[in-house]
Amino acid sequence: ASDFIPSLQEAMKVIVELIQDIPGASVEDNRVCFSVHYRLCDEKHVPLISQHIENVLEGFPNLKRTAGKCVYEIRPKIDWNKGKAVAWVLNALELNENEIIPVYIGDDKTDEDAFQALDGRGICCLVATDEEAENSQDTTYADLRLRNPEEVHMFLESFRRRERLS
Repeated sequence: ASDFIPSLQEAMKVIVELIQDIPGASVEDNRVCFSVHYRLCDEKHVPLISQHIENVLEGFPNLKRTAGKCVYEIRPKIDWNKGKAVAWVLNALELNENEIIPVYIGDDKTDEDAFQALDGRGICCLVATDEEAENSQDTTYADLRLRNPEEVHMFLESFRRRERLS
């Protein structure tokens, strides 16, 4: 992915300039991709943000846009996703033994690749409110649904408590 960094940086610079005057829009540099957040924007601005990204990406055929929850991710056009990243990390750290149970917590449809990669192997938690879950048309590979960050904290705390009892 490092071969794509110059294109990512150049595209990001142009997009930052185009959206800098849109209240609530922001860009996050994730090194091997970047995210354009619009969660804090008025809905009327989202089509403009989308159009700006589409226009810029016409000049970068080696990049693509994916959509998440109030975010667009701009990434290289390579066969790579969060599921492949999870598999790579587990392999690189030699954590592929049966007694290792990975836990993956995500709040976005971009996390589904990781949920699927760990299906039957780990514990996958989707963070979504009742309303988000009811309104979603998507199915999930997650094993559990946690409603908010407080439930995530309680879930993780339960592991810590069990470890102390061992």
